[in-house]
Amino acid sequence: MTSTSTDASSMRRSRANWSGSSFSRRSRAAFSRASRARSRPACACAAFPTGDHLFLAPERHGNPPRPFTSKKQPRPIRIGHLTPTEFPAAEIRPTHTTFQPLTTLAPHALSEIGAGQVSETGSRRLLIRGVMGVHKLTAGDGYTYLTRQVAVHDATDRGHAGLADYYAEKGESPGRWFGAGLAALDLEQGSQVTETHMRNLFGEGRHPGAERLENAALDAGKSVEQAKKSSQLGRVFARYLGNQPEFIQETAKRYIAYNLAHGEHWKTPVPAEVRAKIRTELGNEHFLREHGRAPIDDRERGAFMAKATRQQTTAVAGYDLTFAPVKSVSTLWALADRDVAKEIEAAHHAAVEATLKWLEKEVLFTRRGRGGLQQVKAKGLIAGMFTHRDARSSDPHLHTHVAVSNKVQDETGRWLAVDGRVLYKANVTLAEMYNTLIESELIARLGVRFENRRSGLNKGVDKRPVREIVGVDERLAKSWSKRHSAIEARRRELAAAFQAEHGRPPTEGEAVTLAEKAWDQTRQAKHAPRAEADQRAAWLAEAAAIIGSEQAVRDMVEDCLGHRPDAQDVTDQWVAETAQQVVARVAEDRATWQVWHLRAEAQRQARAHGIRLTELDDAVDRVVATAIREHSIAFNDPDPLTRETTAAEQDVTIPAPLQSS
Repeated sequence: MTSTSTDASSMRRSRANWSGSSFSRRSRAAFSRASRARSRPACACAAFPTGDHLFLAPERHGNPPRPFTSKKQPRPIRIGHLTPTEFPAAEIRPTHTTFQPLTTLAPHALSEIGAGQVSETGSRRLLIRGVMGVHKLTAGDGYTYLTRQVAVHDATDRGHAGLADYYAEKGESPGRWFGAGLAALDLEQGSQVTETHMRNLFGEGRHPGAERLENAALDAGKSVEQAKKSSQLGRVFARYLGNQPEFIQETAKRYIAYNLAHGEHWKTPVPAEVRAKIRTELGNEHFLREHGRAPIDDRERGAFMAKATRQQTTAVAGYDLTFAPVKSVSTLWALADRDVAKEIEAAHHAAVEATLKWLEKEVLFTRRGRGGLQQVKAKGLIAGMFTHRDARSSDPHLHTHVAVSNKVQDETGRWLAVDGRVLYKANVTLAEMYNTLIESELIARLGVRFENRRSGLNKGVDKRPVREIVGVDERLAKSWSKRHSAIEARRRELAAAFQAEHGRPPTEGEAVTLAEKAWDQTRQAKHAPRAEADQRAAWLAEAAAIIGSEQAVRDMVEDCLGHRPDAQDVTDQWVAETAQQVVARVAEDRATWQVWHLRAEAQRQARAHGIRLTELDDAVDRVVATAIREHSIAFNDPDPLTRETTAAEQDVTIPAPLQSS
């Protein structure tokens, strides 16, 4: 049975079962849309669906989905348009994708419930351990996260040295510009990102080379105001100066009171030790007022104060997307000779860039019109890429920060803002795409093999295994995951304290909050940056101590390479079977799904099958198309404001009990 066909009598029974209920006009319309979509002929979904189609398995179609009846449950937001191509039905490729909101993202994108974090810049990051995370960058001084931490690898001792000096001294790679949107700024892809560039673009929403443009305008006889406008990219970032949190306001009052009590002018700078004492006392008071008890320790107090001082409303300057491979890849990279290490770095960069190009084509949207009602494609990405070598704990951790500017253009050239909701919703699929690409790149370049593992850090944590390189000693991955171990230990402590206080285990939402706290409270001060040669020498010594000797390390690396596993063919039978498996796996976690969920699972299945790198995209597209056409039923229509109503839908008659009065 095709997924979109349905028995007419079944539809009548479904409607009759609902006809006695009291529906709002919106509820009746929602069910009407669901009924029309589900009663279409089989050919209606031969292509990828348009808009926000939701799907369910064919065996579930007798029970209509619960209509949205509350403002707390709005219709899914339309964020894309999928159109057919001239390919046969089994080989249809999507042009855009649709998305489902995700709350948080778990390790290796293996489930959709996990831990987030709140950064010191006052923004929330959705974190996937070892794969990809999204971190919102705030306007104003939010860009300093890039210059102070991202651009210099979280260094705390850079002082006033320039980025060029820092890179030269520590051997870090300078940031590079990436994205099709650079053409509008007259910047070359791959050119170096400077500190001035980041201040202008992420701090002020101006052209990265604002000074050059403004000086040229002044030389041409323009006024200062006109010169400033010449470098502005669309609307100026909003400033919320009068919206200071209560904690900050009370802190300021106590500083003033201290000065007046000591005969000083009220604006006199308060000594650092006095400021620290005032803030600690105030933090204890606020914590006691909110929780009815004192903080457990300094970490809990510090996390509470960080949250209490966070600006509640801030403009968004951009997003930090962080890509990192699984731990065995970073381990092999850290211990291999430089030639092999460079191949691993090249594979990582190729996977990141390919994922970003797909993001640019399928995920990058903006909104225009009153209230941002209309969603349109953005012309191109503007991003700075920064690749780093280790984690805060000094463990080897190859990863790349991609600082995506919030400034994009629509097709008319007008500067607007990125529709950030799409980036968050796209996280799982982008992560799975990166995972698949780097695995395929490493197999093609170095002949490594991958296997599913449920041991080590992921044992008992995720529903699915993580694919790691065969031959990399698991003891190294465990030893070089100190950060994760610290977070998990702290999370268990907080969960135990919660149960002791409330007499019950935390709910799912409360558990996520505790995980966020654990991430924040275990955040260490960044170590002094080291040159790459020093890092590699230290890592080799650590590995030798763990597995026996330096020769054992070299033997391990040698055993991992040169296997050249045979690539598997993409047959019609494999596509059909995999599509069925994809829907079955997605249906285990949710009653309804969108193309987005199917694509993420299809990436996982393709990765495990060992498909050639050159055939991956087509294989995933075929699986998703088959999963929709053969194993899913569409039960809601796209937003009628953004697509044409088909003639077939216009002929549909709505039963009287469901019609508006």
